[in-house]
Amino acid sequence: MIMKTFLNELAQFLLENHGAHLERVTLVLPGRRTGIYLKKELKAAGYRSGWLPEMRTLSEVLSDMSKTARADKLDLLFELYELWRQRFEPEESFSQFLQWGPTILSDFNEIDHYLLNPRQVFRNLKAYKDIEQWSFGEDEDQWSAVQQDFAHFWGRLLPLYEALQDRMSETGQFYGGAIARKAAANPAEAFDRLHTDYLIVAGLSALTPAEQFVIKKLEETGKATILWDADRYYVDDRPLEAGHFMRQMRQNGIQMKAGAHFLNGKKHITLAGCSSTITQTQYVNEVLQKTAPEQALQTAVILPDNSVLPSLLPALPEKFSSINVTMGKQLSHTPVKSLFHHAFRLFDIKGNRLRHTEITQLLRHPMLSGADAPNRGFFVFALRAIIRRNEVFISSEVIDRLVTDFKASGETISSEVIAFFKQLFETLKNRSIEGILDTIDRLLNLCQPPTSLKELHQAWILSTGMVQRLQRMHDRYPALQSARDIERILLSLLSQAQIDLIGEPLEGLQVMGLLESRALDFKRVILLNCNEGVLPKSGFGDSFLPAVIRKGFRLPTPFDRDAIFAYYTYRLLQRAEEVHLVYTAGESSFKSGEKSRYLQQIESCPLLRSSEITISQRNLLSEAPVSQPDIPPITIGNWSVKRFEELKQTGLSPSGLNKWIDCPNNFYHRHVLGFREQDDVEEEIEHSTLGNIVHKAAENGYKRYMQRRLQVNDLKDLKNDVKRLVDEALEDTYRKDLTYSGVNYLSKAVARKFVEKIFTLDEYLLRNGANISIENIEAKMHRKADNKGALFGFADRIDRVNGALRIVDFKTGKVTASDLKLKPDSWQQELTAGKKGKVLQTLIYAWLCRQIYHEPVTSGIISTRSHRSGFLPVSFDKTPLIFDDVFEKEFEAWLLEIFAQIGHPEQTVIHTEGAEYCEYCVTLKT
Repeated sequence: MIMKTFLNELAQFLLENHGAHLERVTLVLPGRRTGIYLKKELKAAGYRSGWLPEMRTLSEVLSDMSKTARADKLDLLFELYELWRQRFEPEESFSQFLQWGPTILSDFNEIDHYLLNPRQVFRNLKAYKDIEQWSFGEDEDQWSAVQQDFAHFWGRLLPLYEALQDRMSETGQFYGGAIARKAAANPAEAFDRLHTDYLIVAGLSALTPAEQFVIKKLEETGKATILWDADRYYVDDRPLEAGHFMRQMRQNGIQMKAGAHFLNGKKHITLAGCSSTITQTQYVNEVLQKTAPEQALQTAVILPDNSVLPSLLPALPEKFSSINVTMGKQLSHTPVKSLFHHAFRLFDIKGNRLRHTEITQLLRHPMLSGADAPNRGFFVFALRAIIRRNEVFISSEVIDRLVTDFKASGETISSEVIAFFKQLFETLKNRSIEGILDTIDRLLNLCQPPTSLKELHQAWILSTGMVQRLQRMHDRYPALQSARDIERILLSLLSQAQIDLIGEPLEGLQVMGLLESRALDFKRVILLNCNEGVLPKSGFGDSFLPAVIRKGFRLPTPFDRDAIFAYYTYRLLQRAEEVHLVYTAGESSFKSGEKSRYLQQIESCPLLRSSEITISQRNLLSEAPVSQPDIPPITIGNWSVKRFEELKQTGLSPSGLNKWIDCPNNFYHRHVLGFREQDDVEEEIEHSTLGNIVHKAAENGYKRYMQRRLQVNDLKDLKNDVKRLVDEALEDTYRKDLTYSGVNYLSKAVARKFVEKIFTLDEYLLRNGANISIENIEAKMHRKADNKGALFGFADRIDRVNGALRIVDFKTGKVTASDLKLKPDSWQQELTAGKKGKVLQTLIYAWLCRQIYHEPVTSGIISTRSHRSGFLPVSFDKTPLIFDDVFEKEFEAWLLEIFAQIGHPEQTVIHTEGAEYCEYCVTLKT
């Protein structure tokens, strides 16, 4: 059965009443999309030859009738600011004005749309505010300074309104309310400017008094016909807010004829309560899976809030080869917004230098990293160099060095990149508005995405146009005074602008916003986010006119705004046969968690129960998983086997072997695949860097005393030289110039204290009769285990104490004797379990050392944090473990078992649950 739609009826009306001269008719429709659908209906109704009627929106018709053009809101804001400064507050900044300027412009627009006397409105407003300040009964000269400033503001609104009217008359650019007011001054005379014989106003709903007056007068003079897309169900004698504007226009004398579709015919309405927004999209998928592809054009998925669109699109079934998304994506939902955010952070810091975070975050931005190849190469090079050199503060000299080094490597860099950084640092010196805008413009030019990325390329074109437009605006109105002014305006423009998405209007499944659905009818309607706060939206636009003033002058109130949403919702349902009203239920729901009042009205309406309409309720819950999903094992392929073998033969470090024992999956991702955490500039000395500084300072100090017996005076000299040793270590390991203040200054003092403790411990042993000689410092050792694998490491110190050979590993963290204790009968199992990482590391050093010295050795740790404990050896219970010939054979046998497991082609790589070192594992755990 063919569905009878509003546009069907409109097409029939046109052909029956104006079929011979459609070109003489002008159609006033809710939007251009309605016109596209109407053309299809005219063709289906048999219209083949002749001109089609002109199809326009009401605002376009009113502009022609009043011989005016619609002004851009941003232009009007700048004009209003200039008028305010010229007449009243020359010292007020544009940032201050932006806090209230858009609101008063909106109020001016409403006053004109409602044909109010502005003098009367603002007189009442000032009187109301005077009373609010308890100033009645007093002479103005008795008011406080605050009261006087407050009263002066309200007293200036009428002159500001009149000044803006004069300025708009000079430029010929008006806001919508002023255009409608001009057309309403003499509708019959204004009609002659349209170059048409007749107007047909179809599918409109919430008309302002000025718009109603124009249409009513044209209807009375036989120059217009109004066709309403409404239903008796919510218009006639019903307290439903959906019919509010229709009943209001009837009272104003406008002819109203509503249809009777809502209660006539079969209709099934499903109220679907979902546990989350994602569950809503899953429900949409379920409904559409039961929908044949040939029914797609008669099916509409309606989104009152487009924030759910990114989640919805992946959930649409693949069987719908064509999908038409009518609601554009806001520019603020694209990477352009974050690019602007990072760009404006460049101007937050005072001075001519930038912190590394501002530059590195910008260099990592996807729009910049997606630039053309030569530029991308420099950005990657600069990012790595800044991190490697630990450049905390970035100056123009740092950028110049980076450019020079990049060119020296044989690479090329575009002049646009150099010009951008030059402009950036010049702007940091003078902070001029022209410079800031030019810097942002140059940055956007560097970020131009390829045309193959259609959505991103369109967003780039729009954002570039916005910046260039602001440049022109600033040349005309020098109102912008800071980077914050520019950022605020750009973010406002981003939230208003939209990029076109996919599809053709007359093909496939229709995904649209509530506003785009006006005058369109579908057999199957799926309306999402039917929650209070979304349908209808919560809050009301800002206004300087309080509720009592608005009510007295019959200006729009929150009820009127809600009535518009109600009409759009009920109008969608009036002809549909299958309706799904989907909402989020429960405390975690979208916005407030309460289902929309419109759903509750439908549930409780007795008329619906007595008709052929059936209403059902469904509740869909997404249960949380009882436990985390298992991480599947990784099967080792030929490439992995080869890579494992290369690693074993080249040599594993003690930490690498510890990582395999702790979690093979983590080892595989880090050492086989080469995954790493992202490097970054180390602004504050981290614990690992502190350890490196201490090791380097101790190494440089002890080098001069190698291969001879230490004396007490040697240790005294070393302790006196701690400051120089730590400073040299800082130059090699970190950046000495970053340690003159703040946390790093304290870290440097801690490093000096730790190095001094190492020297003090040796001095204490010497004073108590010990004989100490240093064999080697930071000794690099490498050894193979029966050609099955190799290990390498750097021993912090190899020494002899009273003739006994020792391997000493210095730690800046806390270490206790229990950390280095093994059980004699189960030490292999303890090491294999991965709970004795420090022990394994020191034993590996001992095993490596045995290849060089071929004598018993004791290995252990000296902790600078608990230096009073002295040298802590690896022990069997409480007896120090001597790494001799017997233990060497046992340890090497254990090593060979571990090497046999690493990368064995018949084994899989698994993740160890609860592994100690998996906090940075790159494997996803959820």
